[in-house]
Amino acid sequence: DDVGNLDSTSGRLQLFFTPSDQTSVRFSVDALDSDNRIYNAEPLSGGNDDGRSYTQNQDITIQSAKTERGLSLIAEHEFSSGYTVTSITGWREDETHSIWESDESPLDQLVTVTSLEQEQVSQELRLSSPIGGSFDFVAGLYYFDQTLYQPDTFLVGQGWFGIPGILNEQHDIDVTSYAAFSNFNFHLSDDLTLFLGARYTDESQDNQTTIQGDPIIVSIFNVQTSVRDKVSISSSDPSWSTGIRYQASDNVMTYGSISRGFKAGGFNTGLRFVGDSRDNFSVGPEFVTSYEIGAKTSWIENRLRLNLAAFYLDYTDFQVQT
Repeated sequence: DDVGNLDSTSGRLQLFFTPSDQTSVRFSVDALDSDNRIYNAEPLSGGNDDGRSYTQNQDITIQSAKTERGLSLIAEHEFSSGYTVTSITGWREDETHSIWESDESPLDQLVTVTSLEQEQVSQELRLSSPIGGSFDFVAGLYYFDQTLYQPDTFLVGQGWFGIPGILNEQHDIDVTSYAAFSNFNFHLSDDLTLFLGARYTDESQDNQTTIQGDPIIVSIFNVQTSVRDKVSISSSDPSWSTGIRYQASDNVMTYGSISRGFKAGGFNTGLRFVGDSRDNFSVGPEFVTSYEIGAKTSWIENRLRLNLAAFYLDYTDFQVQT
């Protein structure tokens, strides 16, 4: 029960079997349960300092509980032609519940109760060609679906100018993503390889927000109330990479590459205040172009490895959290 304690139990079970010489299946299940007495923001002197180290002079106990469950299934089959097909299926469910002393004082002013519950399913199918020739590739399809539920409750106590009340905020988020991808290696010689990769992603997201509370609290905090106000965003963009690798010797490989990628947009799930524009409720996708050159080397009969790299990243619509 001491502040800062973490009680966590986790486990994983994995099964691997081979129905035939060409087929393998790997099944994995994992779970985690944890409770945390959070040690947070203790003043060293003055203010709320109670003169005792590693304690918190607050009117509630800050704590967090987390539960995680996951399943995965990987099946792979190699055909007599040398081509290999792989299926990767995943499922995960997480829950986190926390209570925070937002005013960080022994006064009954503001307590925040937060929760986050999410469930996701993913499926990948890919085909890889035989290696050893002048050309090889990997190509596939990907699907991802996620539902997220985030309710937050703000409890205003008597210590807040003698005006207690409650404020509730809830977000229901759905994410669906589809992608097709491929990567090609062209072996121009025994030592020189040109590579080219591409991916196209189509992702849609919906966020339904409900914010309600006691009228006087809503007015004091200048909160913008809503009932299942829906905001939708989507991103459909290509990503690509290309470059060259040169095996200068058995111990030295040099390379250079250029790649372009993007990260889908998302939602700002904080409280909305009167006057906030709907444009502030979501963010658009982030784009980056990466330039990199480098070398990977090994020395002293592979007992020492030295890798060098220089890179430059050019961002557009960079996403940050403040």
